[in-house]
Amino acid sequence: MFYYHCQRLTQSDQYAEAKEKIQEIFYEHKGRYGYRRITSELRKAKIGLNHKTVQKLMKLLGLKSKVRPKCQWQSKIDPLIAFKRQLKIDPPLTINTLYLIASSSL
Repeated sequence: MFYYHCQRLTQSDQYAEAKEKIQEIFYEHKGRYGYRRITSELRKAKIGLNHKTVQKLMKLLGLKSKVRPKCQWQSKIDPLIAFKRQLKIDPPLTINTLYLIASSSL
């Protein structure tokens, strides 16, 4: 086990070229590209890496894309519907309210 770790320290980084390219793409697009877009850009540049590997390397490099806030959609309301919403409708007449109305008029 000890010799395995010693050997790993002397090996060169197999993703060194990919890390440089990832950083270059990330900063070229002002941090707006996430791992999916960077993966497609790497494939265009003939560097074939899995999206999980790109995500892992971005995490190691401390690169995190900016997330745009979601906009709230507002539907357009028909003016007639908006007018009906503003109306305050009295509750329906019941037998008790009719009795009170009749007794108060006497």
